[in-house]
Amino acid sequence: MRTKTMILIGALLVTSATYAQAQDAKPAPAQTQSAATSFTPDLGTVDFGYRGTSFSGDEARYNRYRDLRDGGYVDKFRFAKENETTAFRAEARNVGYRDQRYFADFRDIGKVKATFDFSSNPLYQAQARGYFSGAGTSTLTIDDAAQQAIQSNPLNAESALATYGHNYNIESRRDVANAGLVFTASRDLDVKVQVRNTNRSGTNLQDFGFGNSPGNMMVLDMPVAVDDRTTDLRTKLEWANHKGLLAVGYDASYYDQHNPAFTFDNPQRVSDATTGPAFGRAALAPSNSVNTFNVNSAYKLPNHSKATAAFSYSVMDQNESLLPNTTNTALVGVAALPRQSAEAKVDVFSTVLGFNTRPVADLWLNAKFRYYDYNNKTESFTNTVVPGDFGIGALETSEPTAFNRRYFDVDASYSPLKYVDFGAGYAYEGYANHFANESVQGRIYESTGENTFRLTVDSTGNPYVTARVKYERASRTAKNFDEEMLVEIGEQTGMRHFDIAPRDRDRVTTLFTVTPVSVFAINASYFYGHDTYPETVYGLQDNKNQGWTAGFDIVPNAKVDFGLNFGQEKYDTYQTSRTSNPLPDPTFNDPRRDWNDTINDKVNTFSANLNLIKAITRTDVRFGYDISDGNTSYYYGLVPNTTIATPVQYTTQPKNRMDVGRIDAQYFVRANVALGAAYWHEQWKVQDFAMDPSFISALVVRNPTNNALTGFYSGYASVPYKANTFFVRMTYLW
Repeated sequence: MRTKTMILIGALLVTSATYAQAQDAKPAPAQTQSAATSFTPDLGTVDFGYRGTSFSGDEARYNRYRDLRDGGYVDKFRFAKENETTAFRAEARNVGYRDQRYFADFRDIGKVKATFDFSSNPLYQAQARGYFSGAGTSTLTIDDAAQQAIQSNPLNAESALATYGHNYNIESRRDVANAGLVFTASRDLDVKVQVRNTNRSGTNLQDFGFGNSPGNMMVLDMPVAVDDRTTDLRTKLEWANHKGLLAVGYDASYYDQHNPAFTFDNPQRVSDATTGPAFGRAALAPSNSVNTFNVNSAYKLPNHSKATAAFSYSVMDQNESLLPNTTNTALVGVAALPRQSAEAKVDVFSTVLGFNTRPVADLWLNAKFRYYDYNNKTESFTNTVVPGDFGIGALETSEPTAFNRRYFDVDASYSPLKYVDFGAGYAYEGYANHFANESVQGRIYESTGENTFRLTVDSTGNPYVTARVKYERASRTAKNFDEEMLVEIGEQTGMRHFDIAPRDRDRVTTLFTVTPVSVFAINASYFYGHDTYPETVYGLQDNKNQGWTAGFDIVPNAKVDFGLNFGQEKYDTYQTSRTSNPLPDPTFNDPRRDWNDTINDKVNTFSANLNLIKAITRTDVRFGYDISDGNTSYYYGLVPNTTIATPVQYTTQPKNRMDVGRIDAQYFVRANVALGAAYWHEQWKVQDFAMDPSFISALVVRNPTNNALTGFYSGYASVPYKANTFFVRMTYLW
């Protein structure tokens, strides 16, 4: 890489010198009147060069959502042309790489606006190894000899992997193309059309299993195919003038799944048996469509008032084929499916109504109402369950659920003093649910209602101090608790689902900026929140979150700016549960078997930046450094008179720290030619009791008690990395 770098620097210097001589030898002729009004370039820039990276650790994680492979690159290309009636702009980033982006915009001012955007987004997960061949397809197979060897003796699993295993990459890519057109039919009327197409391809790491319970479940890491497309269409006819706006639109979204299902061989069996199948089958996200009609309006009223209204109606359809109950041909008497396809349909109606007014100079009033109705029309059906493809289970009925949400918000702001506003507000959010096509509730609570009161104090416009303080108090109640729903599925009747359980909430947020002099500013913020769940016996009972930031910025002149920021966030939760066997076992109702889990998360952040723009002759220097340092602790507790064994606390608690440092320097050989170099440093340190390489180093996982097979992993883990990326480049402007 060093040789390539030196050659490139030499080439750039020769190029810039040659260009400079040519410019000195032949000055540009003066523009004529016709040239000045023609469609000529006004602005252009391109940045190209070479980059290389040295790694230690997990290279895939460093490039998780980007592509920084070694080699030449073209980046930050911008080109613009305009005259009195038209304008054109084009941009390109990281040309030819997997995270490339292209953008173009054309405007015939007052008549047409057209835009196009294309971007690629990679996702690198792991360099993996496993039994499966066919990664990225809908059929994952294992060599029959490997299956036979493991079926005859599970102790052969490791040697079978060594002999018949395959290496593959877990990676995918998303390509998004977006085109938009606005046609101005008249001064007050626009026609808008937008089309967005998203393609995904590659593989994704997913887990599936064979077995009849968590204790006997064998987990498989698999390279599942990603191959789908989403097409979104938005159309709108918009009329607007100084009094108001009216827009009518039609939107559509079509999701096409090219692999609706995939099959995967069972490492432990080469042929079907009543103890398990030779292969399994699973469904992926099904193809579906959404069609939406919408109307939006706004109208100015007297006394500095405005009313707004928006309505939409959507139809969602999904009718993909249902998978058979089992792949296991050794099972006798498996019932046929009650219907062959999903026949799923949902109608959605939503509306947003708003009103704001300023009846007097110092008083503002705002009101908003939102309603969302998810009307699930899918018919339920009863089917025979075949758990783990090894035995015929009980009849179960699907339970498609419908729901609606209602939200009302009103607030007022009064400014009795210069630079100071006092505000108060109230909000109500209601939620209700029921089974599709029935009036019977679909969750343990039929409905919830949350009342929120808030107070605010704002100071804006003051050249020295900007401040905002907000306090919120909320209380959520629930109606019609159905205990039988929990009994039916074998749960404790004291368990509650945190998203609809009764809850009390307090929140405070503050934000301050102090500018004692024009070149120096101090900023600070603080937030605190506390949620309690008074009716929850088992589940989330308490949740606290708090954090702060503090920093300053110094800008002594247009050439220098410097800033530092510090921050911390903490999240603490307390949850309870009970270890027991299902009824009629007496342990189910034994309170001495209760236990709890306290989780504490904390993240410290730091950032620094320094920009020197021509502070050194012909030179721009930009420096930045960011740190995010987080840690989590899990602590398991028991009730005083417990009858269960003392839990073993984690000796390795999760931690991670990310350091990112970047420095970029450019020297302008001419006003429009710059030679530059950059250095990026990233280091990620991590320890994790679940994903640490020291805990999941083996690809074949066994129960330490009896040596039974419990899983086949791919090698994906939380692996630390350190990377140093170097850039040399030339920037040309015109």
